[in-house]
Amino acid sequence: MKKLLSARKKKAIIYAVAAGICVSGTVLPQPAEAAEQFDIGWDGKTLFNVKYYGVGDYNAARASIFKGNGTTALNYDLSSDLKSGLNKAFKWWAEILGPGANISQPAQYFVGTNDDRNAGANAIQSKYNFADIFQSGQIVPQFNDIDDLENNLDNGYALGQIIIGQYLSPDTSNDGNYGWINTAYYANPTPEAIIGTDISAVMYHEIGHSLGISADKKILDVVSGKNYCAGVFNNFGEKSFTAHLYNQYGQQPKPG
Repeated sequence: MKKLLSARKKKAIIYAVAAGICVSGTVLPQPAEAAEQFDIGWDGKTLFNVKYYGVGDYNAARASIFKGNGTTALNYDLSSDLKSGLNKAFKWWAEILGPGANISQPAQYFVGTNDDRNAGANAIQSKYNFADIFQSGQIVPQFNDIDDLENNLDNGYALGQIIIGQYLSPDTSNDGNYGWINTAYYANPTPEAIIGTDISAVMYHEIGHSLGISADKKILDVVSGKNYCAGVFNNFGEKSFTAHLYNQYGQQPKPG
């Protein structure tokens, strides 16, 4: 995905986490100050607090944060169905991370829209390691709203940021012609899925990047002058973002 924020704009990002109750496998809306927010967790453990900004939350400071590579920001609202689709992606990650996470507070993510044909998720951090929220129960500063960051940059921060672009596909009925849909099943091969982009599948992938999972190409074989490649993880180590990831057999991922 394309780089979404300049270094300066990255410094202007933070938002509030309100205390909430998370029941196993549930997503609970919390009272919002400037935007709608949800606590998402696994087995009674809240892992993510996700806050959505839209047209009604517009101001110049927030727009500069979510503009990314677009020309305007907070120019449309994600529907309640699409928010449910993005929350579903967070729930999948909560089920993966929950068993091994040593967490004292939920990781903060806030979501905004722009007019770029793109979407992505980033971890934004200064003086803190985002991974330590999951790995060691690190407590990081929290703010009532993203507008509060500018006056508190010296305190440091660690949070997630998501920008959802538009015009990704020719869907004209499900989300106001912005190209996103929330399908019933992952990679559902229905006509509806063909004319829209599944927000859950795409953002599940992107949230993985914000958690620190990256990939490189590895040449597996050369046949008739053609390289056959596969994507492989390339960022492992004792303090890697992936150090807290385990599969269903209790095994950690390995390079390659």
